[in-house]
Amino acid sequence: MKTRFLLLISRLCILFIFVLCGANAGAAEITADPGLLRYPPLKFEVPQTERVVLKNGLTVYIIQDRELPLVRAAALIRAGSAYDPPGKEGIAEIAATVMRTGGAASLSGDRIDERLDYSASVVSFTAGLDACTGSVNAHRDHFPEAFALFADMVRKPAFDVKKLAIAKNLKIESLRRIKDDPQKTAFREFRPLIYRDNPRGRLATIRSVGSIRREDLTRFHADRFRPGNMLVAITGDISREEALKLAELRFGDWKTKPAAAAYPDPPRPVSHGSVHLIEKTVPQSTIILGYVVPGKSSPDFYSLSVLDFLLGSGGFNSRLTGEIRNRRGLSYSTGSFYSAHGNYGAIQAYSITNTASTAEVLQVIRETLDSLRKKGITEQELSWAKKSINNSFVFDLETAEQIAAEMLRVEFYGLPADFLSSFRDRIEKVTSAEVRESAVRHLPSDGAVVLIVGNEDGFEKPVAPSGKLIRMKENF
Repeated sequence: MKTRFLLLISRLCILFIFVLCGANAGAAEITADPGLLRYPPLKFEVPQTERVVLKNGLTVYIIQDRELPLVRAAALIRAGSAYDPPGKEGIAEIAATVMRTGGAASLSGDRIDERLDYSASVVSFTAGLDACTGSVNAHRDHFPEAFALFADMVRKPAFDVKKLAIAKNLKIESLRRIKDDPQKTAFREFRPLIYRDNPRGRLATIRSVGSIRREDLTRFHADRFRPGNMLVAITGDISREEALKLAELRFGDWKTKPAAAAYPDPPRPVSHGSVHLIEKTVPQSTIILGYVVPGKSSPDFYSLSVLDFLLGSGGFNSRLTGEIRNRRGLSYSTGSFYSAHGNYGAIQAYSITNTASTAEVLQVIRETLDSLRKKGITEQELSWAKKSINNSFVFDLETAEQIAAEMLRVEFYGLPADFLSSFRDRIEKVTSAEVRESAVRHLPSDGAVVLIVGNEDGFEKPVAPSGKLIRMKENF
């Protein structure tokens, strides 16, 4: 009996292995070359949004989405760190933090927390380079109350001095921690180099944050927060009529003020060819090489997007990753990114490598850029980049809130109304010649800004010719 049982088990195991191998073989046969699969062309249309301008100049976008019983509001306010007054760098970030924690109207920050927690609603504010971003997420039944609290924070922040002190201490501590992180230090200190002589290049320091007082926050808020400086999007399980009624109720009586301070001019390209070094006794070097380039409002935005994808943001098949990481094994983290705003942007290539190979990796980055300028790209690379960019673009607009956020940015930066709907077509029309022309025009060999954070004593070769190496210290 036992023998027959073991024999049955053996046969079942053999049958299972046979079926499994057969299934795997079939799968391998089907997916051997995904490039040979044939499918209908991908069609994508940006959903229509409704745009309404209130009498006081506040712009409201509305997108209805009944899939879940949730409603979200998002806001963009021209109150980013580019507007920090000299000597008060960090004020936009601190203001955004204390708007949320420091109370509003007649409610304390703790009381607001209690009311939001009770309804599982979330309100947040953050400050970037150009804008302060606010958001509120809530169940549809609790959204009116959460939106009312959000509006009070935007319009009537209390800026409680105790919460201000906490926000300042947390920011100062975060600066101290960044100082101990070579990679974070490098990307932070690169900003004033690439945005030299521009407000976007100013950095919050321990001293500037420590000098911020409550009256600085109220002055900054009075100058920057006003209906004409703000865009709002309301999306989710809410009707057009309900959304407009709430917007009018909470923001309609917000009085228009005289024009705020002018929008800072875009950064100018820097051209000096020097290499900056921050000395740190660490076993690895962080290398960043970058350029100020046109932004989304430029016709070159599309060719620059393709260029950046092929240079380093396209992952393992991009040129920097392929050469530095895959073929030479000199870095576990390398690539590039294109930060495109309205009328300006920046392309930055980076690599984290062993100290001894610092000069070699920097040279590879330069040679890769030089190849783009002299030889351009292949048609195969171009096709891969365009397909990848266009396919990922579709997934960036999956939800109503993603679409609304992009619509806010389009208007915030003064882009054409059809920017989103025409994006994929504009990418598809990019030619290899245009990519090469953009590399020549916007990424000149003598115009790169370079920063290295590392231990110079461990470099096998010099990273710059004599007189071209500028030693600098962190600005904390």
